[in-house]
Amino acid sequence: MTRLLLAAASLAPALLAPLPVLALAFDDELLPACLAAAQTHGAREDCIQVAHLACLDAEWEKAEDRIGSMTACTQAATAQWQVRLDRAQAALMAWVRDGYAENLPLLEAEIAAFPVFRDAVCAYEARHYAHGEGGLIAAEACVMRETARQALRIESWNGGGR
Repeated sequence: MTRLLLAAASLAPALLAPLPVLALAFDDELLPACLAAAQTHGAREDCIQVAHLACLDAEWEKAEDRIGSMTACTQAATAQWQVRLDRAQAALMAWVRDGYAENLPLLEAEIAAFPVFRDAVCAYEARHYAHGEGGLIAAEACVMRETARQALRIESWNGGGR
C-alpha cells in the first residue's frame, strides 16, 4: 500500500502539469448542454467524456503529435470538470456551514481525502500500462473521469448543480 501511495504521489505532479497552449478543438459548451439534457444520474454520467471524446475525434486526424493532442484534450476536459467540482464544493460548504455546522468537519475531511484517493486510483490504473506513454495517458484519463464523478456526486448533494 505504501508503494502505491508513493507511486501516486510521484505521478500526481505530472498529471496536473499544464501543457503549452495549443489550437485545440475543445468545445466547452458540449458538457453543459449534455448535463442540461440529462434527466437521471446515469445520463449525467454518460456526459463525463462527451467534450473529451469530441476533442479527440476532431484532433486525431489533424494532429502531428497525437500523444500531445490526446493529453491536451484530456487536460482540457479535466480542467472543465475541476471548475464544476470546485463550484459544487464551495456551494455545499456554504450550505453545510449555514445549517449543518456539526457536519462541517466530515465534509472538509471528505474534500481533503478526494485528491489522495483519486491519485492513488489513477496511479494504480496507470500501472496496467506501465510501458511507454500508455500509462501517462491512462492516468490522465482516470484523473478526468474521477474528477468528473466527484463533481457529479457533490452536485447531486446540491440539488443537481444546475
